[in-house]
Amino acid sequence: MSLLDQAQLSGFKKLVNGDLSVENAVIIWTNFAGKPTKFVQNGGKRTFALVLTETVADELKNEGWNVKKREGREEGDDPLYFTEIAVNLEGRFPPKIMLLTEFHGVKSGNALNEHSIGQLDVIDIETVDMIIHPYEHNFSAVSKIKGYLKAIYITQAKDENFGGKYSDYETLKVNEEGSITEELYSATPEDDDVPF
Repeated sequence: MSLLDQAQLSGFKKLVNGDLSVENAVIIWTNFAGKPTKFVQNGGKRTFALVLTETVADELKNEGWNVKKREGREEGDDPLYFTEIAVNLEGRFPPKIMLLTEFHGVKSGNALNEHSIGQLDVIDIETVDMIIHPYEHNFSAVSKIKGYLKAIYITQAKDENFGGKYSDYETLKVNEEGSITEELYSATPEDDDVPF
């Protein structure tokens, strides 16, 4: 299924305050960690691209959003419509970033910050819901609207490697010194579940 086909399953909705709500969003080229890229060699720019349908792309472009189109690589391939979304964690109102996981049937939501958000660049993502705030800037002669992340809820896909054989094993959280962090033991485990 092409990215354009996947975007057809997304629910795009304009909210009363002008924000854009997207359910089942398709995101690509994530750089939540703000690592250096060939375009921003010093790093620090946290972004991702939101894939749009052709209809939504046209609507946003007419409103002044910075929407881009990339033609298919081969004849017959669908074009790709997208807009870059900025993730500003240093502003007055940083976005709400939630990573939703399930382990042994227990669902949990983890609020991520500037130190932990980078893991979103490497996990397998199952679903994404988000709210984007449009911000009009005048960086060029033509005024453009750029999307800034306001809230995002990302569900991590279950481990299906080797048929999910290892999906029941919890990944230990290790700090920079190589010690297991206290977060792992924040809940009170049963005696049989203590891993030492």
